[in-house]
Amino acid sequence: MGKILLVEDDINIRTLFRKILIANGYEVIEATNGEEALRLYEDLEEKPELIILDHLMPKKSGLEVTQELLKRYSHKNILIITGYPNIDLECFPKETVKLKLKPISVADFLSEIQSMVEA
Repeated sequence: MGKILLVEDDINIRTLFRKILIANGYEVIEATNGEEALRLYEDLEEKPELIILDHLMPKKSGLEVTQELLKRYSHKNILIITGYPNIDLECFPKETVKLKLKPISVADFLSEIQSMVEA
């Protein structure tokens, strides 16, 4: 189906998301923080179709990673998942960066991913 870079510092959430994604045919690459995500992305020969980011993480936040990815690589599909509803994404292109709030249902999670990967 597609390759996804999953960036989440909480091992339980990361494991749950990974299992859901793999069960639905996605190849998953994992990172535990923003700096690791940027290193992995840079080293990947074939870039992922989608990057899923937690907002609050050690070393670099999801927003900081998003800024760098858009600036350095012009990556097109970024999904930020957070428990904080007051995040302002106005500085990012709406067609490129999406926001979903935790908790998120499996159906909503997969629907958003499918729409972004197939876009």
